[in-house]
Amino acid sequence: MGDPTLVEHVQSERVLLVADACKSGGLISTIGKGKNRGRFALAAAAPDEDALSSPDFRNGIFTYYFLKGLRGAAASNTNKTVITVKSLFDYVFSQTRQAAVRLGAVQTPQLYGPPDLAATTPVYLTEEFKADLNVQVKLFYEDDVSRLREITDESMLKSGQRFGVAFRPDADCYLHIFCWDTSGQVRRLFPNPALTEGSGFVRAGETVWLPSRGGKHWYVLDSKPGRETIYLVASRHRNQTLEGLYGALEALSPQQRLG
Repeated sequence: MGDPTLVEHVQSERVLLVADACKSGGLISTIGKGKNRGRFALAAAAPDEDALSSPDFRNGIFTYYFLKGLRGAAASNTNKTVITVKSLFDYVFSQTRQAAVRLGAVQTPQLYGPPDLAATTPVYLTEEFKADLNVQVKLFYEDDVSRLREITDESMLKSGQRFGVAFRPDADCYLHIFCWDTSGQVRRLFPNPALTEGSGFVRAGETVWLPSRGGKHWYVLDSKPGRETIYLVASRHRNQTLEGLYGALEALSPQQRLG
């Protein structure tokens, strides 16, 4: 049974109660039945269901997608800057259900409150940008007579040959670049405190050359055949998760990285 007095004394025209707990649907099922029509509740699971968690999410599944939704994933197709109660619930509902199925279980988030207002009641305003964030990336190598050439699909490089990476974003951003080599080793190319002043911030229109921001160094191809993959991730704001990614990758064994 839900407690009808749970938010009765909250002095606000709008209330959103969020509960990520097993059988949480039974706890808050009466919140939308009061006189105040601006009150909503999101429950992680139906009254007879468990609320799942997983090490892969580092949180409850419901909470993981709730937070991701607030960061912008739950914005509606018609209004990309406003996350409403309904758009947030619709996103969390579908994602949580799918994640539960992958774990071999059932979890059904619940929405309580006046349905007619859920689609128009805002929860969060996302940032609006005039254009997408784009980063131009080019790879160069030094040929046999020390000329700088761009690497293309037709380029053939040899062991010992020198190469570099140049990139330029069209807006201020933070960049993280990782290289995954053939042996399973992960290297952080940017930011690299030893060569690039330890900062991942790059201004719009600024061209950065790697391995050194000043353009005085080169990478050198080793003698091991195979594929090396470079990952570039750009974000408009500093992202602590990305900053901690390198440490997590370093902790893995080469076999784990390749697997």
